[in-house]
Amino acid sequence: MTTRACFDQVLSLKAILARFEKHHLDKVEVQIDSLMDEKLRLVSKIEEQDSFEELMYTVSDVKSILSSLDAQLNPYLAPVAKRKLLERSTIYFINKITGAILAEEDIAVDACTPLDAFINKVSDLPGYSSTNAEGNE
Repeated sequence: MTTRACFDQVLSLKAILARFEKHHLDKVEVQIDSLMDEKLRLVSKIEEQDSFEELMYTVSDVKSILSSLDAQLNPYLAPVAKRKLLERSTIYFINKITGAILAEEDIAVDACTPLDAFINKVSDLPGYSSTNAEGNE
């Protein structure tokens, strides 16, 4: 095989990997949106027990989606590549959450503890430290 043919194969594989990643990212973002978009309105009432619990259950559902993605990618991606893809999905998810919180004009004092618990529930996800929940944008 010539150097040119080898180079062409590498480029082809990189293109396939990019499409693979985009497909999975798009799929996960749609799943996250379908779960979170309706529920994020509850952030304004998070100090109410029912709203808090519903948000926490929804976060658990999204974490299950991310865990499922992790399992699906295991046979196909090296750990470093898989982690980067999971981090991108996590960042998308957490930025949606923090965006909803930051959109609130006034946060009640009673909401601080539930909001802290809500954010802490996602702090163990890969990529959390590079989200706007940690002051990064």
